Amino acid sequence: MDRSDQWMVNFYETMAKEAARNHIFIDFYGALKPAGLEYRYPNILTYEGVRGIEYNGGCEPGNTI
Repeated sequence: MDRSDQWMVNFYETMAKEAARNHIFIDFYGALKPAGLEYRYPNILTYEGVRGIEYNGGCEPGNTI
């Protein structure tokens, strides 16, 4: 994702809406700064990454201390 043009902002909302319709939580990783979309769609957990693949070895970014 890693961008904030109008197409991507619309994509965030479309994804949140479809995920909510299907009872799925969503975590936008590498997303734009939060702008209130999580109030309309409470199924959005966060706009930041969660502890994941970088802790499984083989991938060691600088922020995994």
